Amino acid sequence: PYQQIWCLNVFKKYILIGCSKGRFEVWDAITGTNYSNEKWNSGITMIKADNYKLAVGHIDGVLELYQFDDNLNSKPSEFHNSTYYEENHEPSHQTLHFHLLNFIRAHSQPITALQLNNNHLITGSSDRLLKVYKIETGACVYTLHGHFGGISCLEIDSVSGIQKATCPFNGLHLIYLIS
Repeated sequence: PYQQIWCLNVFKKYILIGCSKGRFEVWDAITGTNYSNEKWNSGITMIKADNYKLAVGHIDGVLELYQFDDNLNSKPSEFHNSTYYEENHEPSHQTLHFHLLNFIRAHSQPITALQLNNNHLITGSSDRLLKVYKIETGACVYTLHGHFGGISCLEIDSVSGIQKATCPFNGLHLIYLIS
């Protein structure tokens, strides 16, 4: 059954989709292969990937972090996959494997902003908080206060050597130094 798309992102050759009833889909943009997961019933508000880590933020404040690989001719994963066939197109034998690394009750309200890099995962929420997690352990290392309303977006600047998360709300930008 079809679900409304609530969020969309791109990682390498994959299109990442988060849906209203908790399904996320990962589409291979080259082969048309679709991998999906329907293990959670809460709508997905944010979806991002980096360094083969997939972060999924939910409307109820839950955060899921997966490790995935795209090795060819792998054993089937726990996720459903289907292949889109075109004329003169050979089906792909590629299977994505997803391994749940962390399941975190991150916020008391919807996750509205999400970024990750090699070491950290940063979430923002309607609860006016930013939280910084270690990707390896899932441990919250910082809870950042100071916003007077929900977090609408956030970015990580890793080029400067010191990562900075900026979160605009009503024209006010707050900058945090995260080491």
